[in-house]
Amino acid sequence: MKHSRFLSVLVVVCVFWVFLASCGAAQPSSDQSVEELVSTLASPAFEGRISGSTGNQKAAEYIAEYFKEQGLEPYFETFYQEYEGPVYRPEQAEPEVILTTAAGETISLKAGEDYFCSLPEMDLNRTLPVFTDPASCQDGAGIYFAPDRLTCLDWLAENPDSIAVFCDAVRDGEVTTISIRKETDRVLLILDQAFSDQLAEGAQLAIKIKASYSEGTLQNVAAVRRGSEGKSALIFSAHFDGSGIFGDQLFPSALDNASGTAAMMRIAALVQQQAPQLKNDLIFVTFNSEEAGMGGAIAFAKEVAAQYETVSLINIDCVGLKGETTYLMAEKRGQPLQEALSGLNFSDGIQASDETYTSDQIQFNGYNNCFPVVFGNVHTYLEPGNAHSPKDQAEQLDYPLIEELAAQLAGFAAEHGDDDFSPDPQQDSGFDFEQAMDAFWEETALLRAQLTQEYGLAYNQGLCVTLNPPQENGKTFESDYLLYGMQPFESLDEFAEQFPFVSLPEALSDEYTFYRAAIRLDHLAEEPVSHAAILDGPTATFTPGEIYEFEIVPEKTELVTAEYLAPDGSAVHLMLSVGRDFFTVEPTALGEDLDPALSGWEFLGLENDLYYAAKFRQGENVLLLLFEQTPGGESPDPTILSSGRMALLNMEEISSRLTQMDLAGLIQNLLSSFG
Repeated sequence: MKHSRFLSVLVVVCVFWVFLASCGAAQPSSDQSVEELVSTLASPAFEGRISGSTGNQKAAEYIAEYFKEQGLEPYFETFYQEYEGPVYRPEQAEPEVILTTAAGETISLKAGEDYFCSLPEMDLNRTLPVFTDPASCQDGAGIYFAPDRLTCLDWLAENPDSIAVFCDAVRDGEVTTISIRKETDRVLLILDQAFSDQLAEGAQLAIKIKASYSEGTLQNVAAVRRGSEGKSALIFSAHFDGSGIFGDQLFPSALDNASGTAAMMRIAALVQQQAPQLKNDLIFVTFNSEEAGMGGAIAFAKEVAAQYETVSLINIDCVGLKGETTYLMAEKRGQPLQEALSGLNFSDGIQASDETYTSDQIQFNGYNNCFPVVFGNVHTYLEPGNAHSPKDQAEQLDYPLIEELAAQLAGFAAEHGDDDFSPDPQQDSGFDFEQAMDAFWEETALLRAQLTQEYGLAYNQGLCVTLNPPQENGKTFESDYLLYGMQPFESLDEFAEQFPFVSLPEALSDEYTFYRAAIRLDHLAEEPVSHAAILDGPTATFTPGEIYEFEIVPEKTELVTAEYLAPDGSAVHLMLSVGRDFFTVEPTALGEDLDPALSGWEFLGLENDLYYAAKFRQGENVLLLLFEQTPGGESPDPTILSSGRMALLNMEEISSRLTQMDLAGLIQNLLSSFG
């Protein structure tokens, strides 16, 4: 929806209630429909409700007045809970951008139509050349024209005093799926695709925009219907902040999340009309700044978890998109609540799902007495314009479906408001995330060893595969990984030729001699484009089933591991990591009297049935030695060189440390200690 400059000025200066009256929107009342509530919240009067903005504050006042109209009590001393968070004032930005092409043509770009820009903390007034080579843009020397959004954000995150631009999120003056909030600490400019050909080498951009972002005080809005006992609480929640306004372009934020806010408000009205006196407190809360880090939910979860024995939370975020199913989803601890809600007589437009959904409810997972679920449109972002865009307008919503959801949940509160939805203790302890992650990495290591042999992967090659790592809620998700080749070097000379920055001894003692060694690379490629900087060649994305080659440099190497064998088949695995400690070895009394000949290093040891481990730590610098007992002269398990997930390290520092260590003497002392 396009708006005239006159209307934008009118929005800023008009008195709130006068404007509502002129638009035909009524003041809050108990008989307002969901459609009326959404239309009001998504109207120009609220300016897209980006957190901390004038429109955001007006929306908070509107919701508080609605709660008061229903006869609800403030949850706190007032209806507001204050916390510190991101404050955006897009009306203060007054942006100006001028593009000068390589041919010398000057084009004055229109804010909100030709471009969008993140809101800076300080005034910005700079004219810089545009480069497609990021190296030319270091230290603010130029504006980086990135090929896509992920590359753009990755580069911005690593480069201070920088500006970057990309074109694939704006098409014909419409944003496909991005809001104008501050996504990085740098300046992000998004141009219409029509200008991509004109951002060639030799072009320049003049950017002028006033400070319109700061940290400040924000408000959640919370009301309560007190129960007779008040030991537990049932909460209905939604976030009311949106994506804002830029130039003359409004992001109405109807689906995301006027829809959930209106549903929650309607539930509050229906509960007041229908629900009997309950034992538990019923809380109705709208969170602020969900779109900018979920600060509102974080602040509220901390308060409410401390007040009750149990807290059951029903969050509502992005519901009722026409043609889409609204799903009921549970975090692991909220599954009993999900099961109870699944018993409601929902239409086909509302269904339970095992999918995951990231919204405010996840902030309650860290509290053992909180049990969250969420209603939402899982596929909200699959179609351009559904959310975080000017197309997110009130007319795209299925209001009968949202009314049904509100009515069903109000009835649920009346019937089950006294119930306790805490999980069965045995069921709740059935999933151990850390144990599941350990198992996942162990399986991944075995797969990598297998694929290394099957594909003949060299040390500098990675095969892209799709795996299913666990999540803390007990579910899994598909993600692309690069499994790097672990084909070891069986010659010290060959190893030294490939990795001159590492110096390995030929023997650790008279008994243990060099067998093989490898360089480990365990990068996770959830966002493969972030690895483009170390790719050989122009490829910037990874495809499952494809093999990619890399240049190995010290700063990109995670671990060096070497294997030394004795004639009887027993092995010592030497692992070196400098800079971070990823070796999980618990302290024991083993070797307390050892002198490791490493001044300033602390000794830790662990014994189990399979191997002995000796770990030396100095801060986060680590030397680990694994002693594997192999029966009958069998060769040690070849997967040992590709197991685990280790840290980034600086191999030059490792080489320096190695040359200073009396490693042979150290190993001799360790072997005698182990007997």
